[in-house]
This record gives sequence, C-alpha cells and structure tokens, in this order.
Amino acid sequence: MLVLRYDSAQLPRDERGDAFHAFMREACDPCRVVGMGTPSAMRVKTTFWQLGTGIVHSAASTGYVLTRTPRHLGAGAPEVLALGLQLRGTAQFEQHGRQIELAEGEMMINDLTAPYDYTVGAGSATHAFMLDLQTLGVSVDAVRLALPYALSTPVYPLVRSFLTQLYVHGDQLSLDPGRELIASAGADLVRAMLLSAIGAHPEKSDALRETLTTRILAYVRAAPMRPGLSAESIAAAHDVSVRTLYKELELAGTSLEGYIIEQRLEGAARELADPASTATVGAVARAWGFTSQAHFSRRFKNAHGTTPTEWRRSHAIGVAAHRSSPRASFSRRLTSPGPDQPTGDDVWT
Repeated sequence: MLVLRYDSAQLPRDERGDAFHAFMREACDPCRVVGMGTPSAMRVKTTFWQLGTGIVHSAASTGYVLTRTPRHLGAGAPEVLALGLQLRGTAQFEQHGRQIELAEGEMMINDLTAPYDYTVGAGSATHAFMLDLQTLGVSVDAVRLALPYALSTPVYPLVRSFLTQLYVHGDQLSLDPGRELIASAGADLVRAMLLSAIGAHPEKSDALRETLTTRILAYVRAAPMRPGLSAESIAAAHDVSVRTLYKELELAGTSLEGYIIEQRLEGAARELADPASTATVGAVARAWGFTSQAHFSRRFKNAHGTTPTEWRRSHAIGVAAHRSSPRASFSRRLTSPGPDQPTGDDVWT
C-alpha cells in the first residue's frame, strides 16, 4: 500500500511560498489557492493513502483559502465527495448557498462538482476521506438533495466517528489485510447518511428509486468478497425483492453473477499488484471469494491476459523501476527528514 507524505518545511525557506502554492494546486482539484502569512513561513504537511477506491488525506498547515469557481469546473469536475473532519483549529466552508463554521471535531461535506470557498485557519489540521460517486452509487442530483440534511441525520455521528478512527489508526489501517472491507464499511456509512437525509424528506424520495441500479452495483463494488453475497442478500440490503433486483439489472444490461466475478478479479489484481502484500496467490484467491485456485487462475488470465503469478511479478518489476527513477529520488528527498523538520510531539506531528 503506497503512502505519500509531503512536508514543505524540508525545503529552503525562500522556496517555501512557491512550493506551498504549487503543492496545494497539484493536490487539490482545479481551484485558486491563497496561503496565509509570509511566503517563507508557509507550511503544509500532508499524508495521502488509498483505502479501497477512496483516498484518505490528512494535513496540517499555516492556513489557506481554496476557492473553486465555475471557470475552474470547466477544467475538471470529478464526481467525488470529500468528507472533511476538523482535527484542530477552525475553518469556514461555503457551498450551494450554505455556510458552515467548523470547530474541532466537526465535519463538512464537499461536493467537488460544484463551486465552493474553503478557509482553513492558521495552525489548523484537517482529515478527509474522498469517495467517487460511482463507488457510492449515488448521483450528483441525489447528493445535492441530501447535503442540506446530511449532518443532522442519526447516521452522521457514525460517519464522523469512522473518520476519526481513520485518522487515529491510519498507519495500521493502511496496511491492514482487511482494508478493502474497511473501505466498504466507510462507503456504506456515507451512502447510508446520504440516503437517510433524502429518505427523511418524502418529497425527495424519487431520488432513491432513480439511483437503485447504481446503488446495487456500488454495493457489489464496495465489497465483492462479502461472505454470503447473493441476489437475496443484495435485494434485502436495498429493501427490494429479488425479482425487482434482476429486473433493474436486466434493464441496465448487467449480469449480477458476471459483475460480482469481475469485481472480485479486479480486487484480487489490486492486491497482487500491491508491493506490501505477502499473501500467496491461493490466499488472495480465497480472500476474494474463489474457492478453487485453478478456477481463479483461469478466470484471471481470461480477464487480464496473464496468470496471477506473472501479474504480480510484472508489477514488482514496475515498482522497482519506479523506486530507482530520478522522479522517485526527488520524492524521497521531499519526504525524508530534513534539518528544519520538527520532531517529537509538536503541532505538526
């Protein structure tokens, strides 16, 4: 599992202002970035890691303002939802005509398909979990219907607690063999919060029916290795009959069995390509729901054009080549301890 770390304090002071703005523009979707304070004193320390199909991001900084305008949306508007938890300090977030003042322990939801203003105060620390809407199985329209009510649902405290634990135990969870299921649990909680917000307002309930197919597919994608995953269990999870389930998928031109196998193969491929994974091919096959290694190998080769062992070997070679590249060397210089980097329990730890 690749964990990316960056600390602008490792750069010479006369480069920090430019580096701060360059990094923030690169790390965020297209937006205007304004750092707080004098350029030489600007600092951002961040960690990124992948959790399933989501991204977990923690940052401490000397403060900044992010502004996303309609012009920025023309350069890229990914259908992604970012859930931000204020770990320390204060922040203000404005979007869709609503303004939120964030104190320590409070959460906001950023719809990255829309303009926003986000001001993070000096000395603040934030933690975010970003999920694409395809994974959530919720449309942009449904998200926008849910946003005014999401933070007042009974599911909100569960989501906030999940984000908190991702931060507290991030180092361990990023390497945990059950991280795919952890990602699934997180996506399920976020989806439940959004659907709870919509369901609490009957006039918005059409959005639930309109997103049934996408929610079904997202449910499978989130954890295709779930024990007992079947048409019956999926139908029950969505409060529909098995007949309705198959009818919806037929209209979408999708085979449930084929889709489950496809997602299991994709998950196994990701794990085999992960340099941190030490599980045998057989163990990976079993973890992703294949009881026969021969059947798994045959399906895998049909899908990827190579055997699981060859797939793992080719990706190991690719990782080795990347680590020896000049770009990787530069990345290591940025993320290795430098003379100006604080150590111990300070505000940047």
